[in-house]
Amino acid sequence: MDLIQIGLEIKKARLEKGVQQEELCAFAEISRATLSRLENGRLAELGIRKIMRVCERLALELTLQPVRKRPTLRSLAMESAEQLRSRHALSAMGPRGPKNAAWAETTSPQPDEAITSLRKRVRRPKKAKESEE
Repeated sequence: MDLIQIGLEIKKARLEKGVQQEELCAFAEISRATLSRLENGRLAELGIRKIMRVCERLALELTLQPVRKRPTLRSLAMESAEQLRSRHALSAMGPRGPKNAAWAETTSPQPDEAITSLRKRVRRPKKAKESEE
């Protein structure tokens, strides 16, 4: 979570609780301009103690959690293949059930095909040709 997201959550909580900016600023010992910039995502930096004071008045709690891993190409491909399979299976359905279940199974995309498709979309920088002397 970054400072912009924190500011949006603070604004949301302040409005829900009916707390005026002036009241919150007096409690947290910050200027109204600072609070306004925080709530609108225009504040570059604010000390943790000031943020904690604002959160204290609004009955909010900051928590730490591990950073989520970025997905791998394989996990994205598996997810993409699963989505394609489910779309494909739906397209093979008629109003009274599957048109041809064997056809749907044999023609549904596989994860390796999805990986190949994703790799083709990734642009790799072209290697510069070495000048011949």
